[in-house]
Amino acid sequence: MKTIKIGDKEFVLEFTFEAAEHKSLVQRMFNMMTGAYIVKDAEDLENPTASNMIDGTVKMFADIPETCNIAFYAGFLENNPMSEEDSKNVMRSYMKENNISYSELFEQIKECMEQDGFFHLTGLDEMIAQMFTDQTKEKKEPKTPTDHKKTQPKSTKSTSTK
Repeated sequence: MKTIKIGDKEFVLEFTFEAAEHKSLVQRMFNMMTGAYIVKDAEDLENPTASNMIDGTVKMFADIPETCNIAFYAGFLENNPMSEEDSKNVMRSYMKENNISYSELFEQIKECMEQDGFFHLTGLDEMIAQMFTDQTKEKKEPKTPTDHKKTQPKSTKSTSTK
């Protein structure tokens, strides 16, 4: 939970049930946190090209402002519900008063989400952990036991010089 002050008014951002039930926010955070943007449009999901990664990163970066808008709106629903337009205005005032960028705001939002348990509540933390575990399992090649193979006897041939 984060209390922000704009002028003489206080607003509470809280990323619990109301925010976790906001479908668009959950989808956006999934894409941001998993890196799905990077491979989303790749023809080969297993081996995205450098171009795919650059394009995906650019798309993700370009979506940060809209994601912040959605997050502010969803974060206000629990304690001080308001229209999306009003939440956008409050967000912009907060950014102006604190001289922060969208990237900085996004990091603050993520930190607040972590503190409020948003990632646990939505299951995003489990999904990300599972994806990471699956990736590391795929990368490890299974070792083939070699104890069943016969070993060649070592040569007992000696060399001498006369």
